[in-house]
Amino acid sequence: MRQARDYDDLQYEMAGISRGKINRFVSEERFSGRVSENRRAERAEALTRLQLLMASDPAYAALYVQVMDALSEAEALTQAAIEAAEVALHEAQKAHEALLSQAAQLEDGTRVFRDAEGRIWSENGELITGEDAESIVWPNDAPSHEEYRRSKETVDHARGDLDSLLLYQTDVLGRARDRLNDPENPPSQDELEEIKREIEDGVRPLMKGAVREDRPELERADYSVSPARAIVPEV
Repeated sequence: MRQARDYDDLQYEMAGISRGKINRFVSEERFSGRVSENRRAERAEALTRLQLLMASDPAYAALYVQVMDALSEAEALTQAAIEAAEVALHEAQKAHEALLSQAAQLEDGTRVFRDAEGRIWSENGELITGEDAESIVWPNDAPSHEEYRRSKETVDHARGDLDSLLLYQTDVLGRARDRLNDPENPPSQDELEEIKREIEDGVRPLMKGAVREDRPELERADYSVSPARAIVPEV
């Protein structure tokens, strides 16, 4: 995340876009009104297509900064949610393993569970009858089939939450950052709008699951795009 922020800052500074912070990589004198005509021409030749587009189109520059800010915010929120989802999955798996350790077993080690109606089910969902059922020795604290199913569903849901977050991080946020960081083939304004919608549409539902119960601060987060703060430089 720090490397991504540094890269973002460098791109803004190279484009001469003020974000209300002191430049860390590029001297502000490069973009002052005292730049000679020769140096101005040299700089214009060195600018990428993205920098030229942002310098010549204030509306595009403002939207680009909005989308980059939204992306950075979404990346931070998603990473926090992933970390919480990993903890939730680990805890669910531990609880499930503890339940399995208390279960009755067949002679081959297959765990079995009895439901409220007295039927016996294996951990693989098979109905156990006949001699196999009669040979089972039931521990006093053996979990029921209903308890087993609830525990398994908790693990499955926790794994699904984590997988969804990882997919969003890679397919939406990662692809968006790659696209925004292409200096010679910058996205169009329509494409920027689409990227913004994908980021916002993806963040909201992914932050509404069980992860939020463990991270109440995410409940108060604002997932809308921040107002533009770009000041477009003169070329």
